[in-house]
Amino acid sequence: MTNPFQRIALALSYIKGPCVDNWVAKTSDNTIRKVFGDLQVIPPIAPIYTDNNENLWNEFVNEFSQAFADMAVAEQAYTDLSKLEMKGDKINEYIATFEHLLARAGWDQTAHRSIEMFKQGLQKGIHTSILQKDPLPVGIDQWQTAT
Repeated sequence: MTNPFQRIALALSYIKGPCVDNWVAKTSDNTIRKVFGDLQVIPPIAPIYTDNNENLWNEFVNEFSQAFADMAVAEQAYTDLSKLEMKGDKINEYIATFEHLLARAGWDQTAHRSIEMFKQGLQKGIHTSILQKDPLPVGIDQWQTAT
């Protein structure tokens, strides 16, 4: 399909779901405004592109990437976190990888789920010996130090 306006309309027709419906509606409205303007508002908005201007498509691709690329990165980081396990005696490597993935997932280090994920990936023997400490570590920093 060579017409960028039609390409955008087709692409938007495939993006469905409660989490993306608002983005689709907003993007559709903005695209229509870019091509046809909006004479109903004061001051009126003049069109800035013709329907066959390739910049229209390029802007759509950039907006799409910005809106959804971060979500994919965060979801992949969560998946990687849930599978992360400490290997051998590589404590520093485990902690560094965990912190990197936690940041990519956009999670707060102090969140209860973050601490639980950290504990889940520890070797059983290390986890058990930390649970025998008095007092028990509370935050993720204390768990990392205890590890």
